[in-house]
Amino acid sequence: MLNLSDINKEILINSGAFGYLKKEIFQLLQDVDIKEIKKDFKSKNSEIKKLIKKGKVMRNYVLDKKLFELAKSGDMKAHDTFSAQLGMRKLKKNN
Repeated sequence: MLNLSDINKEILINSGAFGYLKKEIFQLLQDVDIKEIKKDFKSKNSEIKKLIKKGKVMRNYVLDKKLFELAKSGDMKAHDTFSAQLGMRKLKKNN
């Protein structure tokens, strides 16, 4: 089991939010054994995967929240973008 520092946890969450590739994430992590990281990445219930997923979810939440606020204020482009994203999510769920 990996013991990730708070800095590395933040790097993983942000990397998920930014859509970084694994090799980019590996380069950012500090004071870790890259072999252990790669091994953990392969695990189904990996802490690394959970943190990256959290970053992706947080990114979607922040963007959706901002688009929703803009749409409520009458911004039709934001409304259309927000509606399109909701439609894409429904398609993904059904596939």
